[in-house]
Amino acid sequence: IPLDAPARQAGGVLRSPRAVNPKVSQTVSDAVMAGLEMDYRKRPQSVEDFLSLLEAKKKPAVTVSTPEVALPGFEFGKKIREDFIISVYEVRKAGKSYHLITFKPPLDWKTKKLLLEIVGKLERIDHPNLVSLIDVYQQVDNVFLIYEEVSGMSLRERFKLLAPLNPSIAVDTAIAIGEALSALHKAGLAHGDLHPGNVVVTPGAHIKVLNAGILIPFQDYIKQGNLNFLMMRAPYAAPEIARGFPQSPQTDIYSLGVILFEALTGWLPFEGQDPMAIAVKQNKEPPLSPGKINPKIPRALEGVVLKALQKDLDKRYSTIKEVLTDLEEIKYALHYGYSLNWSPLDPKR
Repeated sequence: IPLDAPARQAGGVLRSPRAVNPKVSQTVSDAVMAGLEMDYRKRPQSVEDFLSLLEAKKKPAVTVSTPEVALPGFEFGKKIREDFIISVYEVRKAGKSYHLITFKPPLDWKTKKLLLEIVGKLERIDHPNLVSLIDVYQQVDNVFLIYEEVSGMSLRERFKLLAPLNPSIAVDTAIAIGEALSALHKAGLAHGDLHPGNVVVTPGAHIKVLNAGILIPFQDYIKQGNLNFLMMRAPYAAPEIARGFPQSPQTDIYSLGVILFEALTGWLPFEGQDPMAIAVKQNKEPPLSPGKINPKIPRALEGVVLKALQKDLDKRYSTIKEVLTDLEEIKYALHYGYSLNWSPLDPKR
C-alpha cells in the first residue's frame, strides 16, 4: 500500500475496477465502488448488503436504449403512459400481450434492493383483484416488470362519468379493492400508492388493482415530482405521510376511505390548490360529512368512511379485515333491506 494512500483516499478520485481492467463485469465493478464509497452513509450497511451486490443475477440482464427498451423475445407496441417515475409499454411474447413497467430514475443499489424485495413478495401473490406480476428482469440500474395485460376504465374515469355511485355498487367496489389489499397485507406489503387511477374496472365489471407496492422505494423521490403527479396522489395520502410516517396497511385503509368517499359523493374529503394545502387540511380539519353531501348514504356506510379517515391511528381501522367485516354486513343489509341505522363509530360497536 503506498505511503500516501490515506491522503489519496481522502481527496483523490477513485477509478473503477472496470476502467482499469475491462474484463471486470459492470456488476462487480459497481459493487466494489459501492464498498469503497467515501461517505459511509452511501456505503452498503452490512456484509449481506455488499454480498447481494456481487451475487449473480437470477434473471437475465437486459439493456436499455432510450427511448426503446430491448427485452429478449419481446415485441414492443406503444407506450401506454408515462409519469414522473414509471413508463408503461405494451409488449408481446409468444402471441400473448403483456404490460411492461420500467423505472425512469436510475436505481441506486439501496432502492433496487428494496424494490426487488417487494417484487419477490408480489411474485408469490395470486389474487383475482390484483394485476398478476408475470416476470422480472433487471440490469445494473433498473428493474423491468412484466404484468398481465388489463384493459378497461380506470376508477378515476368512472367517477368522473358516474359518481355518485349507488351505495350497493360503491360497497361492492370497496370490497373488491379491500380484498386485494388484504392479500397484500397478508404478504407483509402495503400498496403505498392507492388512488382511483390505480384501479381498473374491466369490461366484465371486474376490479383490478395496479402498481401495488412498487413506488414505496421512491417515497423521497416522489416529493420532487411535478404538480400534476403530486396532485393526483395528495388527496388519497394518509395525513401521517406528510409527517414522515412510512406507508403501511393503515395508510392503505385511509386511501380506501377516500376512494369510498369519492364513490358515494363525487367529492373529495379534502381539497386544496397544492399538495401542501391538502396535507394541512388532512392533518388539522375534520373531513366533510358524506351524508350531508349525499343524503342517500346509509348511516352505517358513512361511519365506515369516517372511521377509515380518522387522523388518530388508534381510532382508525387497524386492519383491512375489520373494514371488510363492516362492508360485508352493510352489503348484506342493503340486499335484504335490513336496518343500517348504526355506525362503527358508535361507542358500543
